[in-house]
Amino acid sequence: MGQFLSTYGGMIIILAVMVIFTVFMTKKDKKRQQERKNMQNNLEVGDMVLMECGIVGKVVSTKDLDTILIETGSDKTKLRFKRWAIASKIDE
Repeated sequence: MGQFLSTYGGMIIILAVMVIFTVFMTKKDKKRQQERKNMQNNLEVGDMVLMECGIVGKVVSTKDLDTILIETGSDKTKLRFKRWAIASKIDE
């Protein structure tokens, strides 16, 4: 047993740290994804949002389950996006 640990002990410790790190990062990523999905599903008319592509706009309609309508620019252009394309809600 002592021979085994002296030969493979360092490798076992490195593998254990890698496994723990992977589990920790996976849990953190799942939590972040859940928070983002909740934000996307709880948008209301009048909320300012930032889209994945960089467009900033105000939510005009949320009636459709999988898309939203936003208004952007000084000319009040209306664009329809999938909910998953919303990166974040902007607090003003």
